[in-house]
Amino acid sequence: MQDNIIEGRLGDIPYRTSPPLLFVYTETANLAAGAYDWPNGVKAAFTPSRPINANSLYLFNTMDFACDIDQADYQSAISTPLNFSMYIQSDAGSPALREPIPLVKYYNTLPYVLNILGTELLGEAYQNSSGISPAQGFTFNRLMGDVSGNLLQTPTLVGKASITATIVFSVQEITDKNFINDFVSRSEAAISGRSAKGGVWT
Repeated sequence: MQDNIIEGRLGDIPYRTSPPLLFVYTETANLAAGAYDWPNGVKAAFTPSRPINANSLYLFNTMDFACDIDQADYQSAISTPLNFSMYIQSDAGSPALREPIPLVKYYNTLPYVLNILGTELLGEAYQNSSGISPAQGFTFNRLMGDVSGNLLQTPTLVGKASITATIVFSVQEITDKNFINDFVSRSEAAISGRSAKGGVWT
């Protein structure tokens, strides 16, 4: 579990030089044939676009999720439960960074553990990255997201032409080389930007 990597280490984070960031992903489903559908596999960039810099370590802390409707209306309209997956742009065709998140209810500051080390993402895959030039590829890469699932237009949603799902992650971006080196050396499991796992949701 990736939780063990940062256990007891949060007090050592150089917070003064590592301000918290918000990574925001939104995706809208328009009403069609009495339903709001988020098709699987439609990956899009976070808004605003969030680069993963080569010399940084990213510690994800919490996640929030909601749509622009009441939670009760959301849950009563679920036909196919929504899920969220996250990818790195150069690996958008590969498995998600971690298992999909079931969006069965709204979440507020839900613990979410994911560690991305920028240097782990450098490789030949950048040369063919959609939307990124080879020169940019070795500087940063973008996070991509994908919401999939289906909501029905229940009576309380009559007149609602579209529904927007919003997922927000609180992230600590670390640039301090000493901390990053110490972080990696203390890790009990290999850190990989393409396959970091861990954390639970309830």
